[in-house]
Amino acid sequence: MLIDTNKKPTLLDLEIVEHREMGEIEWNPNNVELHLEPEQKQGFMVGKELYERLKNKPVLNATVLEYLYNNQGLIPEEWKGKYIYFWGTIYRGSSGSLCVRYLYFRGGQWDWYCGWLDRGWSGSDPAAVFVSISPLSFDPLKLEIKYGEKTYKLVEK
Repeated sequence: MLIDTNKKPTLLDLEIVEHREMGEIEWNPNNVELHLEPEQKQGFMVGKELYERLKNKPVLNATVLEYLYNNQGLIPEEWKGKYIYFWGTIYRGSSGSLCVRYLYFRGGQWDWYCGWLDRGWSGSDPAAVFVSISPLSFDPLKLEIKYGEKTYKLVEK
C-alpha cells in the first residue's frame, strides 16, 4: 500500500506551517521506528526543543497519520498506550501557537488530536520515523539505508 506523502493533509482550522514531503512510501510498520530522545526516556522535554532535534530525521507527516486513521487495521498493536506523533507536518493555531498531530487508542478505536509545542513530551510520546533498509543491497561490507527518497551508504573500512 503506497502513501503519497506529498499530498497535503486536512487543514482543520489550522494553518500548515511545515509539511515535509517524502514522495510515495510503502506502508510497512517494520519500516517505522518510534523514536524517543534521551530526555523523554528520563522524564520529559519541551516540544519546541524536540522539534529542533527532529528536523534532520525522516519523520512521518500528517498525511500518513490520516491514512492510518482511515485504515485502522494497519496500525500496529504495540502502538496502543502511546501517543504517536507525526512531526513531518506542523500546524499553527489561531493564537499563533504551533502543534503537531498524533494518533492514540481510546475507547476501542484509534483517534487523533494535536499536541502543542509549548508542552512537555514524555516517554509515551514517540515520533514516527521512517526507516527502510533494503535487503537487496545487503553486503557484509556495505549497507544501504533508505530514508524517503534518499539513500545513505554505510561502508566498513
